[in-house]
Amino acid sequence: MSEYAVKYCRVSTKDQEEHGLSLDAQEDLLRAYAEEKDLIIVKPFRGNESAKAPGRKLFNAMLDYCKENEIIHVLVENLDRLHRNKEDELTIDKFLEDGGVMHRVGERVVRDKDTDIEDQTIDEIKGVFTRHERKKISKRVKYAHGQMLKRGEPPFTLPLGYKSIPRDKDKGRPRMIVPTEAAPKIKQFLQIFHDKKFPLTQMLKVAKDIGLKSVHDAELIRREDVARIIRQRFYYGEFECVGSVYPIKAKGYKPIITKKLWEENQEILKSRTRYKKPEEKLRFRYNNLISCGRCGRLFYGIQPVHRTKWSKKDGTISEKEYTYPVRYLCTKGPWYSDDGVTRIPEEYVEKDTLVVKKDILHDPDDYEYDAKTDDWKRIEPKVVVKKGTKVEKLKCDMPLFEENEIEGIIYSQISAIKFNNKVWQEMKDKLFKDETKEFLDYEIQIAKTEITKSETRREKLYNDYGNGIVTGDFVTSQMKKIDAHIEERKSRLEELEEDRSLYDEKIGKSIQIIDNLKSWHEKWEKATDEKKNEMLRLMTVKISTLSHKAEIDGKEHLWKDLYLIWNEEFNRLFELGLFEQPKKKKANNPSSGGGGSSFNCPKIRYGLSDIGSSRPNLPSLPRIINISTDSISKGTH
Repeated sequence: MSEYAVKYCRVSTKDQEEHGLSLDAQEDLLRAYAEEKDLIIVKPFRGNESAKAPGRKLFNAMLDYCKENEIIHVLVENLDRLHRNKEDELTIDKFLEDGGVMHRVGERVVRDKDTDIEDQTIDEIKGVFTRHERKKISKRVKYAHGQMLKRGEPPFTLPLGYKSIPRDKDKGRPRMIVPTEAAPKIKQFLQIFHDKKFPLTQMLKVAKDIGLKSVHDAELIRREDVARIIRQRFYYGEFECVGSVYPIKAKGYKPIITKKLWEENQEILKSRTRYKKPEEKLRFRYNNLISCGRCGRLFYGIQPVHRTKWSKKDGTISEKEYTYPVRYLCTKGPWYSDDGVTRIPEEYVEKDTLVVKKDILHDPDDYEYDAKTDDWKRIEPKVVVKKGTKVEKLKCDMPLFEENEIEGIIYSQISAIKFNNKVWQEMKDKLFKDETKEFLDYEIQIAKTEITKSETRREKLYNDYGNGIVTGDFVTSQMKKIDAHIEERKSRLEELEEDRSLYDEKIGKSIQIIDNLKSWHEKWEKATDEKKNEMLRLMTVKISTLSHKAEIDGKEHLWKDLYLIWNEEFNRLFELGLFEQPKKKKANNPSSGGGGSSFNCPKIRYGLSDIGSSRPNLPSLPRIINISTDSISKGTH
């Protein structure tokens, strides 16, 4: 039975449509595939838009149409036509999870929600290198801009008051930059600002009075355009690009104001601009990374310094400065609780009456087996805190953490993760058996076979002509067709072999990336403070502090630990089996500066700070209700 489908055809630029795989060529390819698979195309989506950034109108319109009309099949030429950024990749994943089927016709690949996890990983790796290609294109564009800068030509849209005349190679004329009709108005506008020193809002009225409009004639000058015009160096003979200033050397250019007038206008603007304190370089390694497990506020780093003076016997005064180790403190914000243990998020609390505004749900986001229906059903969310529940306002008492403690805890958890070489070897074997590789090899073999057949046919024609079987005119007409066919097949063969070479290069790089993960523990040890901060941001969604006091043998002991929540990409490596977490983890000795391991799981292990490896029966620890966009999960901390 035939099923309905839509086809999606896209090119980035008009030049790509003329010299690459055009929209018509993509449509023909998808139409032939639909006939082969007995699919009925109900609507084509074709257009010219770049895939480097999310928010594409054509792409979103296609997905919305499929959702509204319950169409699950989408035909596209290849992965590059579909997306080149992470946001759109996640959108496609959501489409597949909802039952959609993606046909990548040029690659002969079909993806749906039942696709093997290894195939999904291969697609993710391809997506990484697609984004890598985009960066390479960006690098080439930057090089072209650099050449323009050397010639004294601005590599950006010209400001209001000037226009560009493209160079004419046939006439030998270079690119020219000439003033427009708006140039005298710009000069008058800047002179009025210099003489009258009007505020920017008043200059908007001046622009309207003198008839000054933006590049698009229908639009009037906006407030941000006023400041941009006043700061524009272009009007006196220079332009700024990537933090450097270059003189304008383009033919036909004429300045409309003097540099002195521009500098005086900048002084007027500067006198009205509030000073902004420059952003400080990262001083403490874990700033803005760790949050309090009790009140949810961020931890901040401090390094106490103590100076002391004393008098010696000879009457001289000595002075010494003591610098203490870096430590991290909670901002001690208030938190709300209905039982002194469970933290209620602020957005659920009515501050005046101290009651819960609406029900707080616990959504386990899990399934359970139903023996009656012999099927799995989703566990429904449950109310954990009812609307109207009275709460009290408490003050956070989370203790401070020294930097060497944090370093020891984090490293103990990172170093406990092991790389599974056996799983990685299986994934490498799967990569080398990819359908794209097999398709390219098959097409290359067909192209070579057709070239051989055409050359054999050409030899036979020469022999038949020599034996008098065919005439010279017939041989000439046939030879033109055969030569054209051979040239076309050779051109196709070159393209396929180039694609095959690029594929091998991409696969080789992906293997190299994963292989580098084997030695990431050593890289952590050698990394700078900034690099460690960056690595933690890449690996984790959140790092929370944990602490508990207990009395043992009449002596009070304090337990401190960290809870690392890995991000989606890092958790993916655990799901694939590339990384393995230890089954058992003993508490660290306090002398090592580290605590026990706290992985992304509901049960949290606590390291002992004072009493070695013994573990007493502890009372229940504080619980925290974590709020997400869709649900609220309640976990024991």
